[in-house]
Amino acid sequence: MLPDLTRRITAVATSVVTLVTGLAVLFNAFVAEVTPSLPDGWQDNAAAIGAAVTSVLLIASRAVRRVTAVPTEERGLLPPPT
Repeated sequence: MLPDLTRRITAVATSVVTLVTGLAVLFNAFVAEVTPSLPDGWQDNAAAIGAAVTSVLLIASRAVRRVTAVPTEERGLLPPPT
């Protein structure tokens, strides 16, 4: 049971969704810390850049999901046991 739990934790920790979420958190923290010290108007630019980055990442993940064929029996967090 413990090796299976370790494999699940590894699968979640190394997934693209987890990495993109981490990057989004870091970007938001950067924007929150840096933009107040920049001249007026930069906050709007930072929000626009953040929205652009988010939309590109969402579109890319959607495109990859559409073109990657996964058989029904192999869907899920871990591949079926052999």
